[in-house]
Amino acid sequence: MLKRHFTVLGVLVGLFLSAMLSAQTLEVIYNGNQVPNGAPAAADIGTDWGSVSTGAHCEHVFRIKNTGNQDLNVQINLKPVVGDGFLIVWDRPFTLGPGNQTHIVVDFIPGGIGTYRTIFELQTNDPANGTYSVELTGYGDSIAPAEMEITHNNFIVNSRNNLSAGSVANGVFFPNVPLGSHEDHDFTITNKGTQDLILTCEPMITTDYEINGGTPADPNFSIVSMTGTNVIPAGASINFTVRYEPSGTGYQQGVFLLFSNTKERPYEYYI
Repeated sequence: MLKRHFTVLGVLVGLFLSAMLSAQTLEVIYNGNQVPNGAPAAADIGTDWGSVSTGAHCEHVFRIKNTGNQDLNVQINLKPVVGDGFLIVWDRPFTLGPGNQTHIVVDFIPGGIGTYRTIFELQTNDPANGTYSVELTGYGDSIAPAEMEITHNNFIVNSRNNLSAGSVANGVFFPNVPLGSHEDHDFTITNKGTQDLILTCEPMITTDYEINGGTPADPNFSIVSMTGTNVIPAGASINFTVRYEPSGTGYQQGVFLLFSNTKERPYEYYI
């Protein structure tokens, strides 16, 4: 009888563990680092912005993953504690299927000098993280904002460009690439200001400006290399390469997005 009870108990425990493992599971990541639920604000996990020029935009991009086997529903909330300098870019509820991911962009725009604190909260149907919550901090400062310029073969790529005359020269147009092959264009990011230029995430290419809510990476364009670090001193530069590898015939278009501590929000252009 005792053996039978242990057998039944083992089956129940197995079913419980199986259900937990197959449930929707939230994971939050910033620049490759996991952001644990309840973690104190820190720069390496993207929840501490440090000093940002008053009136400037500094956006941090958090990758949200569903590592479980059921749909994950997510609702975003910001709850100011000190000041009101944080906002969610393209804020809306979303659902992630099993194994899928998206991004949440948090913008820090200090309106005056001083400390800002906000609670960043995700309401989900994850059994282990029904309410995910971390504190966001930043300091509004009188420093000059960073300035960024992107070029291709010395031609400037303007943020929010369109595909018009000159787009071949500045590298955003990839003409007549045969199926089964690819073409690479090299670009340079230069810090034109007097303060450190901080890239708050790696460049990304998506199918839409509004990356929240599951907008996928573009299937035809990708970043294949990037030199240097995410902190670019005044007057310094780093390089990156965009590859176009068409997945089919016809006209194709992607959106390049780069988030930083400049006044741009974000630096974005069609390719």
